[in-house]
Amino acid sequence: AKSFDPDIILVDILLTKKNGYEVSLELKSDDQTKNIPVIVMWSNFMQLDLTQFLACKANDSIEKPFDSDDLRGKVEKLLPNLKSHPFKGLLNFPRLPDIVEGE
Repeated sequence: AKSFDPDIILVDILLTKKNGYEVSLELKSDDQTKNIPVIVMWSNFMQLDLTQFLACKANDSIEKPFDSDDLRGKVEKLLPNLKSHPFKGLLNFPRLPDIVEGE
């Protein structure tokens, strides 16, 4: 993150070496990366640990699988410059088919 300088970071809480809570806290505790918005993601087969979420200082969270409009809304909230981008509204995102289990 320090060398790449991303606009936003999405981190899954189920990582192998460090969990997403630890990654978020590390980013938010470093002067060079503390202002990068972090969204913590988790899978719907588990629960978000609210205590760890608050402690990790992430800016937001989203449950997987997530709706692209929900993710877009969270990103736009954390990156307000996107709302006034000259290409905003010019891109059409196709509707993806619903996935039905067993088909």
